Amino acid sequence: MEKFKPVLKFFGIFIVTIIALIVIELFCHAVMDVLGVYVSIRVDSVIVAAGMFIVPVIVAWKYGLIDLPSEFRNSRDTLSKMALPILAGLLWFYADNHLVNLFDIQMPDEVQGRIDVRMHSPYGLFSVCILKPVLEELMFRTVILGLMLHSGVKPWVAIILSAFLFGASHLNMCQFVHAGVGGLMLGFVYYKTNNVFATIIIHAIHNSWVTFLGLIMEGLEYTPDSSYDDLVVKLISVSLMVAFASASILIMKRFISRYPQPQFVENEEPDEQVMEEC
Repeated sequence: MEKFKPVLKFFGIFIVTIIALIVIELFCHAVMDVLGVYVSIRVDSVIVAAGMFIVPVIVAWKYGLIDLPSEFRNSRDTLSKMALPILAGLLWFYADNHLVNLFDIQMPDEVQGRIDVRMHSPYGLFSVCILKPVLEELMFRTVILGLMLHSGVKPWVAIILSAFLFGASHLNMCQFVHAGVGGLMLGFVYYKTNNVFATIIIHAIHNSWVTFLGLIMEGLEYTPDSSYDDLVVKLISVSLMVAFASASILIMKRFISRYPQPQFVENEEPDEQVMEEC
């Protein structure tokens, strides 16, 4: 339990931040009601949502729980040495997409409605394609996963726990499965590279590609084909899922063989079996 204390401290900071932001939001609404001023609910909800990620990360850094500048100093190798893990992560996410489609896990209508609104808003596109990948990676990889790894928690335990929390944070089954399975690879990439920029790029490219495809399908007035239940289509989907996942694992293994394992804890032996265990 001692190893999880830094993570529990962070969650304490996170909960206090949420409460403070909600109180501030309610106070601002009360003042605006008295003054007769109207501000779109989307504006203040966006500020609160962003604050839920930004403030705890900054506070955790100021309290010495994480070394935030070091995360960004690692970025210089991202576009060169990080090419293989970025490719592996993207292939893993495409396998993950096929997994969600294979089990026909549907997005709740209200969530899909919010996504559709964001797709037609400049801020929404910026949020989905850039802001959320940056904030979520700092939260779930740098802070939550990083704290566990630096505290000596076994890598496979830390990766699975951080992936579970990443999936659960989306609050619906479809994104829980998609983000949870995708979070396994994001966590593995972070563990093997100690480079949050690599996971940010994977996350941003994936979100941008899915959004781009959504806009194209909407322009074509595309509707899902009910024949998806056909056995042949399912077999093709399974084959693609296995192919993408296998390619992802092979590419990541090649990266591991070419570059030394970053050390999160002194004298820790590299855990080369994490991918198989995940």
